[in-house]
Amino acid sequence: MSGRGRAIIDIMAVSTSGALSPGPLSFTAVAAGAYLGVFGGLLVATGHLLFELPFTLLLAHGFRRLGEAISRYRLGLDLAFIASALYFAYESFKAGMNPVNPTGGIVSSSISALLAGFLLTGLNAYFIAWWLTVGIPLVRVFSEAGALLRLGYYTAHVWIDYAWLTLLSTAGFLLSTRFYSYMLDTIGIVLVALAARHVHTIVNHFAENQG
Repeated sequence: MSGRGRAIIDIMAVSTSGALSPGPLSFTAVAAGAYLGVFGGLLVATGHLLFELPFTLLLAHGFRRLGEAISRYRLGLDLAFIASALYFAYESFKAGMNPVNPTGGIVSSSISALLAGFLLTGLNAYFIAWWLTVGIPLVRVFSEAGALLRLGYYTAHVWIDYAWLTLLSTAGFLLSTRFYSYMLDTIGIVLVALAARHVHTIVNHFAENQG
């Protein structure tokens, strides 16, 4: 097998650990599917791509310097993520109270699905931490490749996100109204828990600096 073939296999293997992990994008794709069908997952994945692609290209050009910059502004990122997660949690709870209303909900329109994919990626400190830790082998491969090959390698990574989020949105489309209402409440609880975890991280960070 050629070096490029091995690189593609390695990229897909590492990417699976991130794409299939439960998180805000996964739950949002299910919610989007209830209103938009398969298209909902595609839009959430595209919003994810719109942040991730330029981010990974910048990371490949100098991930050490970018990592330092992210660390410097991590508090702002955490606070922005907390605000976004709580907003989407509120929308999810509101939609769960009236799941048959086609005009409400966390991601009931194309724009909101795209925006949710972008914000819940770019403001997620754990997404960034994944790229700076588990994803470093991918960054190294990207940095050693030319422009066209780099895009090819990224495609080998991002198609897994598209496939998984589309599958989840299809599941959301097929759910019954009652089950969907329960699922929306669960999504809201998960998003609140994620926001709480970020608050806990901030508190611990300040406690360590004061100690």
